Amino acid sequence: MKISVVEREPIAQVKLLQFQPGGIVRLISYWLDESGHVIQSMPVRADAPAQCPDALPVLAGVNAVELNPGRAVTAPKVSAALRLVAAFDKSPMAGLVDLKSVDVSGTEVLQLMTGQGTRVTFALDRLEEQLRYWRLVHDHGQKIGKLIRTLDLSVTNNAPVLWLEAGAAPPASKSRSPSPNRKKHV
Repeated sequence: MKISVVEREPIAQVKLLQFQPGGIVRLISYWLDESGHVIQSMPVRADAPAQCPDALPVLAGVNAVELNPGRAVTAPKVSAALRLVAAFDKSPMAGLVDLKSVDVSGTEVLQLMTGQGTRVTFALDRLEEQLRYWRLVHDHGQKIGKLIRTLDLSVTNNAPVLWLEAGAAPPASKSRSPSPNRKKHV
């Protein structure tokens, strides 16, 4: 008999409030891997030190019914959001901005929010193309001394953009990189 263990690596998280007996409300984090599998859920303690999985982008608007540990979330918008998170880490925008959250509750679009306050709207397909276009718009903003406030990449031609003055947003922090002592989830 041969047994193999495949370790799942979380790339995003979902945070939900969970009601406990006795009227206690807890914040529960569910971590998702690239294929959408729910890795585990654990209560988030307010006094706990920052853990690597908590630095992962948050998927907002996920239906709580779909979060079953050990099973994959099958919602097409969640799958698209996970593809976006994975593609972002390999994109020309990685390291320039911090990916904080992706909202999947909208109709046929994903709303990405960065740590710098930028909101970017993505169509569910053409993700790599939209990430490349985001970089072109970002670089143009650098040339004219402006930062992107909002950008709608779901529009295929002439994507609408709202600009900010360059000093108005916080700088990007170091990009997420796997920690050498990060715990693996099986």
